[in-house]
Amino acid sequence: MVKHLSTDNDIQNPCSRRKKQITPPVSVQSESENSVSTVNVHSEITVDDSLLHQYCIVQYDNVPYPGLITSVESDGAGLEISVMHSIGDNRFFWPRVDDVCVYEMANVLTLIPPPMKITRHYQVDKEIWENVKDHMNI
Repeated sequence: MVKHLSTDNDIQNPCSRRKKQITPPVSVQSESENSVSTVNVHSEITVDDSLLHQYCIVQYDNVPYPGLITSVESDGAGLEISVMHSIGDNRFFWPRVDDVCVYEMANVLTLIPPPMKITRHYQVDKEIWENVKDHMNI
């Protein structure tokens, strides 16, 4: 179950919250570079402040999205994550207004390296993305 954070000014998308724009780190790789080794989907993630500013994949309405962890809930039950928006299979972009939600740990699938910039869009490591899709049967 996902907890939604919203403001009175944010009626259209209850999961969005206006805040200072996050400038995420970017990983740029060429086709010839080696990909990241296999990542276990739904492996145990230790919830502490070391997760801040790391990338992960979360599921929302049974759809996976990469995002940047912006805060850790004090009780360890969830993470505040700024997620990217999808424009196709494994193609994402940062929305103009941050899409920030608090996700319960059951919806945080795995930690990932920063998505790679592909033209003006981003892509999760192909092997990791396929593992996530296999895990979710999509």
